[in-house]
Amino acid sequence: MACVSSTAFTKDLCSLDYETYGLTATEAYNFIISHAEKIFIIDLREPSIFKTGHIQGAHSINFLHNDFNYEIYKLDRNEIYLLYSDTDDDSFTTALMMLEMNFLSPYFLKDGLRSWRKQGLPTVK
Repeated sequence: MACVSSTAFTKDLCSLDYETYGLTATEAYNFIISHAEKIFIIDLREPSIFKTGHIQGAHSINFLHNDFNYEIYKLDRNEIYLLYSDTDDDSFTTALMMLEMNFLSPYFLKDGLRSWRKQGLPTVK
């Protein structure tokens, strides 16, 4: 994933280490298990797609919704987050935004839910 540059952020976004916050499907699965009581999982896809299958315990916050930034802003900055979409574009962008907002732990699923499913990991409806 190439670094993204945007005037919406004050820091150099390319300073984010993709490997630090990006988790493979297997890493994310193990991360969820080891942080079960502490992790807040966010599915960034549209609600209609969320209903077709998502990671158990995930909360739907639509990346494309007008109130998306506000919904993220309201979250606790000290929580551990795992973000995902179909690919990692939206989740990587959201992780960058959350870091800019001083969130401590915004992790994201590399290659998105597609990689999760490709590994045969469970989803629920």
